[in-house]
This record gives sequence, structure tokens and C-alpha cells, in this order.
Amino acid sequence: MRWIFQDNANRKTTYSVFHGMDRITKEHAIEAGVNVLVDGKLLATVRCSGRNIMNNLEGVDLAPTP
Repeated sequence: MRWIFQDNANRKTTYSVFHGMDRITKEHAIEAGVNVLVDGKLLATVRCSGRNIMNNLEGVDLAPTP
């Protein structure tokens, strides 16, 4: 299993974009979406749907969320 996370903060709200997949078999679904946190507490999770999810997070070099 491989996971990639990217956090983007906007004042008290953090949008944590995630992408994960099973690298051993193709039968397992890819999981991707956005966790929305306010003051560090999970408010909502929005999951991507469908089989044609593209991951453009690899290689992105952004500063970590403070």
C-alpha cells in the first residue's frame, strides 16, 4: 500500500489531499480525496469516485503545514 498526502492550510482550515493504492494487485480500488480539518479536528472527508483518478501529487515539493 502506498499513500501520498499533501496539506494546504488556510488560516484555521487545513485541506489534506490524499491518494493511496495497493501496489501488489490491480483488483483493489485506488483511494483518493480530501480531508478538511478545522483547528486540527476532522470536519469532513470528500472521497473521489470512479476508476480514472489521476495522481499528480508525486514530486510536488511544497512546504509542510506549520
